[in-house]
Amino acid sequence: MIKIKNFVDENDDITIIDEKGPFKIIEYDKNLLDVTSEKQFINNLLNMINIKPRQLIIDLNKTSGINLKYGIIQQIKSSNKITSMIKSHLDIKKSFLELKSTNNSSVKAEYQNDQFIVSKQTYNHLILLNLSDWNNKLMMGDKFFFASEKSAMLSIRTRINHSQELLSSDSSIYNILLSGNGIVCIESKIPFKDLITIELKNDSIMIDASNVIAWTDTIKLSVEKLGKEVVGPLVSDEKYINVFKGSGKILIMP
Repeated sequence: MIKIKNFVDENDDITIIDEKGPFKIIEYDKNLLDVTSEKQFINNLLNMINIKPRQLIIDLNKTSGINLKYGIIQQIKSSNKITSMIKSHLDIKKSFLELKSTNNSSVKAEYQNDQFIVSKQTYNHLILLNLSDWNNKLMMGDKFFFASEKSAMLSIRTRINHSQELLSSDSSIYNILLSGNGIVCIESKIPFKDLITIELKNDSIMIDASNVIAWTDTIKLSVEKLGKEVVGPLVSDEKYINVFKGSGKILIMP
């Protein structure tokens, strides 16, 4: 038996900011200060500008299993079943090729038992989404995935219509599709209250790839070269842009 004290519900510096299904997001009211650490100045500065660390707590009693991003675990209570993990862009590419050739799911971490998992701290914002609000099929860039319930079936998609210029840019050429039921946790630089939701109904919209977080799979995505007729501020320095067509929702950063 394990007892943990001075953590959630017992620490005045910890606030539960959201809770859905097996997931609970906590936020520290201040950065922990270590007087012996070289990071003390940085911690003081982060406290002054109100940048706070966050963690994801997962209650495995409330779910049949969890998929996690690679390398985010801080604590695990008891033994867990681990199959594989979501890694970096290059590892995802390698895993995708293995998945294609062996038909073996090697791109996620799966945990099952009756205990809990605590993630490492992050200064990014953690956001919980219910797949039922996204037509039970949610597509996202791989860099935004943090965790999901096993009931949300996870698969990797690659963009077929990409260009060499797009490959060299900051945007990912691999997307994660979550289909089925359950709660998904995404990681964003922007808080949820400041994110923009666009609803399409038999229409199309062009969006810079770096701004798009997630969208319903009912919307078809293509990467197209801007024509000469597109002029003005929209073009900027971009020659290629994401085009979303169809009906559904898109979640973007402002």
